[in-house]
Amino acid sequence: MEKQSKGLYSEKVYWTIIERIQAGQLQVGAALREEQIAKELDISRSPVRTAVAQLVAEEILVATDRGVAVGDILVTPARYKMLTEVAEAFLAIVIQKAPAENYNWSFLTLHSMVFQMRLLAADEDEAEFIHVLHLFLLELLRVSENNYFTAYSRRNFFLIEKFGGHLPTFNMTDTRLWVVHQLDSLLKQLSSEQTEAAVQTLRNLFRELQVQAYRI
Repeated sequence: MEKQSKGLYSEKVYWTIIERIQAGQLQVGAALREEQIAKELDISRSPVRTAVAQLVAEEILVATDRGVAVGDILVTPARYKMLTEVAEAFLAIVIQKAPAENYNWSFLTLHSMVFQMRLLAADEDEAEFIHVLHLFLLELLRVSENNYFTAYSRRNFFLIEKFGGHLPTFNMTDTRLWVVHQLDSLLKQLSSEQTEAAVQTLRNLFRELQVQAYRI
């Protein structure tokens, strides 16, 4: 119970810091003090240290001589690649385990999301397209009931959506339509239990998106 409470508190600290950065309350270079955060949120310093360590690992905060400070939180192409590689690895594991675990894919929900993305691709609503794509990928992860995979991927997708809007990954209609086509293929392969083909389609999808992130 104590471990669970610590996890909830560290999650609260994590998102409090993220929200303050997003709102402009914490600027690049702003110093953070663990004791001050703990006092503001009325919690012990232990979950604060856990959250800060996570943010440092994700390069949102950077270590300084006096503690930690807000780093350059923009999602660069290299960082986009790192964040999406994690999701790709988790998804590949889930897909490969699907036949043995007899996962029940929610095809109706997944096809509905792809249909929505097809409309968004034509409407050139890039931000909403990215959001629905992330929901699609999270829905694939959900069937495994692996909370770690889902929570970690959701966190990475959040960072991409909030701090990666400047990337050119999805700003071409052809790219968005290509993504929709890949997802159609992926669902067909999953429905017919073509596991290796589905994993390869997934890897091709992420490789192309990572390449597009570097496009000038």
